[in-house]
Amino acid sequence: MTLNVQRNTLQFVSVSRESLRQSPFLDVPNTVFASNATLRADIASLLARKPRCPLQFVLHTGYCGSTLLARYLEKLPQCLVLKEPEILGQISALKGAAPNEPELWHDWFRVVYAMLARPYPSDQSVVVKASSTCNWIGHSLLDHDESLKIVFLFSSLRTFLLQVLKSDQRRHWLRQHMNFLRDPLMQVPFLKNFSAENLTDAQCASTMWMINSSLCQSLLERADSHRVLALNSADLMTRPEISVVAAADFLGLINDDADRRALADLQLLAFHSKDDTLPYDAIQRGKELEDAEWQFGTEVDSAMSWADDVSAGCLRRSPFPIS
Repeated sequence: MTLNVQRNTLQFVSVSRESLRQSPFLDVPNTVFASNATLRADIASLLARKPRCPLQFVLHTGYCGSTLLARYLEKLPQCLVLKEPEILGQISALKGAAPNEPELWHDWFRVVYAMLARPYPSDQSVVVKASSTCNWIGHSLLDHDESLKIVFLFSSLRTFLLQVLKSDQRRHWLRQHMNFLRDPLMQVPFLKNFSAENLTDAQCASTMWMINSSLCQSLLERADSHRVLALNSADLMTRPEISVVAAADFLGLINDDADRRALADLQLLAFHSKDDTLPYDAIQRGKELEDAEWQFGTEVDSAMSWADDVSAGCLRRSPFPIS
């Protein structure tokens, strides 16, 4: 299932459970195209297709372990993880491309959500791993379905900065990504007057962190904040068994002895990425952060002080405060 903004079409794709495990959504022979007119006519019938179980979302900000959490969750009995659903990222792009057509964007959102929430045979629960560009959509998701839950993964600002600054390619990605953050910046009061053009790499990283921290804080200030779980990704990486159990319990994935045994039997993953090409070693990760602290500590301290001044106390109540 993909959304093509330029052609204004939604591709409805029928795939098997195994196909979903091997590929994000696409099964080309079974693709059906729906024009925008058809979309508007079919919204009611699509929304009527209620899932047998609540749809769960794992929202995250970059380098914070959501892939790691998804890799663990998919090992649990009857838990299906939809990896990297770019459909949500494309919805985000559509919203930015048509800011004066909120009804059109909302229609797309409702249809996409209905498709993601359709029942999958034999699946007890579905967890959708959303990319960081979709974090702003959290309120819309919660407003749309009262049974939906969100796990919000985060790291401390210092850890986040060390993760980004330790690699030239990550710094390059960060500078590119900041060019697409105009709309999210405008949604955060203390960041709306900032431009990424004059920011250092560390300040860019701090800005991204503050956007997500502000969003997480706003989600946890909702009257239904019991539907949002905030987890520190540093704990996930160093003590995965504790964090995974907390997430699984929150998402309702522990229902019987088989589920509890599956959790008890979880082993540290040898690989972090879904294609088994990125080795995962918690000890090595820790050493990399120590080395980055030694090399970039002064840059990190300066960026944290800058972020503290920019937010002017607005993030004090966040589960991930700057200091």
